[in-house]
Amino acid sequence: MAPVEYVLEHFYYGQLNAQGELRLLAASPGVKTGHVSEAMHEARLPQLNGTPKGALALVRGKTIPFILVQAMPTSSSQALRHFVLLPVDVMRSLGGNLSALLTLVHDEAPPFGRTGRTLALLKLEAEQAAPEAQEDAMIALMAATRDRLDVIEALLAAIIQSVPIVVQDAPADLVTRLQFIEGLLALLPPPARFGVTFATHSMTNNRLEAQIRFMGDEAPPEGALVYHWQDARVTGKKVKDEYSRFIKSQLRLDTGLVLQQTTALTAVAAWRIKRGDSLADALKYAAYRLKLDNAVLNSQPVATSEVARALAEDPTLTEELRAAYVRHLLAFTLALDEMSHADLLAVLVRGQPDLERVVLQQMNDALVNGKAEAVYKTL
Repeated sequence: MAPVEYVLEHFYYGQLNAQGELRLLAASPGVKTGHVSEAMHEARLPQLNGTPKGALALVRGKTIPFILVQAMPTSSSQALRHFVLLPVDVMRSLGGNLSALLTLVHDEAPPFGRTGRTLALLKLEAEQAAPEAQEDAMIALMAATRDRLDVIEALLAAIIQSVPIVVQDAPADLVTRLQFIEGLLALLPPPARFGVTFATHSMTNNRLEAQIRFMGDEAPPEGALVYHWQDARVTGKKVKDEYSRFIKSQLRLDTGLVLQQTTALTAVAAWRIKRGDSLADALKYAAYRLKLDNAVLNSQPVATSEVARALAEDPTLTEELRAAYVRHLLAFTLALDEMSHADLLAVLVRGQPDLERVVLQQMNDALVNGKAEAVYKTL
């Protein structure tokens, strides 16, 4: 899929010099006073000294869908932040590709000799990361956690169950911290990635709401899961989650397999989220559906009631899967003389020539194999 180009409003807020007052320094034409006040209230990111790019955060606003803020290091030690206003569509298009946001990040602070300058709109080409880049992010995550899959499971479960994550004593490098977050996001289907917020630097008294926060060795907030980078362990609030357990089982095999699975779950997760499910419930169902698909496609035992319910209710089944589900259901109807699902099949296949052919072929095969009575009862 080709990248989508967006134009973005942005502004700089800070001091003209180390002794100056905090003020609006420059802004693009569409930035309003309310945008500035809201961004400063919701995204007051502290500076992280000693790093080339400073700190970066992505948070939700009250009226602004997402706010990207960089707290920039300056040669004269004045406070300076760059705010970019991001619509929801941008984050959806990125699908967890946080590296693309680095094109909006300054290596050094631009000079400001005066206030009131009008800025040109920023341009951002948004697209999901290539499969290879997503796998690289997963591998980097596994390296950072020293291949401790139980730790990755706990971190992923916290994201899904909306438990705040605090990462302590991580390397200060911005790219390393972003890649850690990207690795976690790559374990989610793309529709579930865009809403995860983060701050690559934070302090306990910092007024900034982000689901993943990087901190030093100060006491983390209550109710958070804490990842200790130096010895790759988690403490604090641990929660269980079925999707995370499923992904852990796939990671034991291959990161490429995880990527295939998250891609396969995209439509299912998106459907459940759109119908109002929580992220946890949507991903729980998505993992369940994948297991159900595999069981049906591999002719493994599975309750006919579950197959029938998915066939009747789930609009994300592909034509291939719908045919496989019909074959599975009809096979059990004929083999076990269970007529309870025959009426459902009749309704589902009516007016769908491909599925009607599947049923007719299976009926013919049953007749050839001496199951005329079962075919008669089914009809």
